[in-house]
Amino acid sequence: MWRPDDQQLLERLEERTVMRALWRRMSRGAPPPSERAAGLVHLLRQTEEGARAVEQALEGELELLVALTRPRRYDGLRPTLIHHLALWHHAVARVAPPDAEAEEAWLHAFAAWTALATEATYLRALAEAVAGDAVPAVDREAVALGAPSRLLAELEALGLEGAASLSSTTALALRVLSRIPEALARCGTPHDTTHALAREAHPLAREARRRRRTLVDAAMEPVHHALEEAQAKGQPGEPHLAAFASAVRVWRFTAHDLELERFVLDQVIPIAWELYNHKHWSLLRRLDQTIAAVVDALANRLGQDPELVAYASRVAQMLVFRAELEGRFETQLEIAERALALCDTHRNGRLVCADLLSERALRRIETAPLWDRKRAALEARVDTRRAESLFPGLDRTKRAKEAIAREGVEP
Repeated sequence: MWRPDDQQLLERLEERTVMRALWRRMSRGAPPPSERAAGLVHLLRQTEEGARAVEQALEGELELLVALTRPRRYDGLRPTLIHHLALWHHAVARVAPPDAEAEEAWLHAFAAWTALATEATYLRALAEAVAGDAVPAVDREAVALGAPSRLLAELEALGLEGAASLSSTTALALRVLSRIPEALARCGTPHDTTHALAREAHPLAREARRRRRTLVDAAMEPVHHALEEAQAKGQPGEPHLAAFASAVRVWRFTAHDLELERFVLDQVIPIAWELYNHKHWSLLRRLDQTIAAVVDALANRLGQDPELVAYASRVAQMLVFRAELEGRFETQLEIAERALALCDTHRNGRLVCADLLSERALRRIETAPLWDRKRAALEARVDTRRAESLFPGLDRTKRAKEAIAREGVEP
């Protein structure tokens, strides 16, 4: 005779079996946790969709069950389920390889702990059941509410271990910390997390940014020391190039961190000027090639973020250096125009652009066939007039205007 107790025992065995399969799938084969973790499967099974997911899991199909452990929103879920999800994802995150799956586990653990922090009644009852009067009520509540912050501190600590070597664990910590505002959108908090600006201003988002900054600084510390050593050797040379190459590697490692872009520009400008003034063209060209991606990234940001205007002149100057080093004329002019678009008052940018425009005016006339010289002169006049407006009195501009006049066109 099949009794209710037999049915309950079967369900508990099924839930433990499913839990172990789910754990293997999400943790990439790490040793299974305590069988008490099957409580998550039990809670999920209490809904129609969850029951279907468990039946599929028993047949070897885990995708629906995995999806149910990663809800789009945590507010509205039962506190007990949120608590189980927080514990589950946190445990997975700690043992899974540092890949995209682990990244999702950390983010869901954070979202679940943050959502749980809003369930004051549940947390109070849980703390009293666990600690009773052994711990003051205020301390019990602080422990429960501090879980999201402790998770961020744990991520920082993990990242610091491999920051100097740019380890995959540090890369994972950086990615997760940068996505904390996204995770906040998944949970209900006392703050309005429905808008991006509100999420960015959330205290936990600010804490995540601070902890991420610590990791970036730790990754950059060897580069900083390398630059100091290179500077101590005097004239710019190979040590500087090596240090900047390392800085670019860290920049790529941190997914193009804005503060690193600023740091590189601040450090490179005086060195580039020294190379330019001493006509060390080969080294300057190699320096430009080394940091080109960083310069271009910051240039792209300038048009989108008015707060970066202080860097417009420095980025423009690096582009002017690049224009002067470029061997193809049309590309030279294109780069110079880009520099002026970023900073239209940049003196060197205006000078170089005016000189190149005058050169193009001369080339238009010199390369035009005899029967087409007048049209070429009219086109050249457009260039010389703009060159005069950018930087009056250049010798090349005067020569171009004289060439235009010889074709019977008013300069």
